[in-house]
Amino acid sequence: MKETKCTGLLKKFLQKANVTVKQAIEDAEVLNVETAVSVKSQYDNIFVVGENIDSLVLLTGLAPMKENLYFRKCRKRRTSDVLYSTKSFKYKFSRMILFIHAFSGCDTTSVLFDHGKQNFALF
Repeated sequence: MKETKCTGLLKKFLQKANVTVKQAIEDAEVLNVETAVSVKSQYDNIFVVGENIDSLVLLTGLAPMKENLYFRKCRKRRTSDVLYSTKSFKYKFSRMILFIHAFSGCDTTSVLFDHGKQNFALF
């Protein structure tokens, strides 16, 4: 990813404030979720904020079931944001969610399985 002037300034500002900065080269959603999962033991609750539900799918598929990991989906316009928990799904579904999502055509999870975007048919 090409670093813009604004991104570079923000990165320097945050680093000066002693904030750890990670810049995604390709898929920021994967980096966000991997980072959240890796630091979960240091905090009571972890919130990943975004507009794309793929982050919830990744959190659910990659995080242990009983962790306090949440996805806050920011809504556009004047509707309120929605908070999802990785505990929302039953265990069996959470173990299959990445597979289902990848083969149903999601770019983010398709990358994990080295599988391109395609149509998905239930048999």
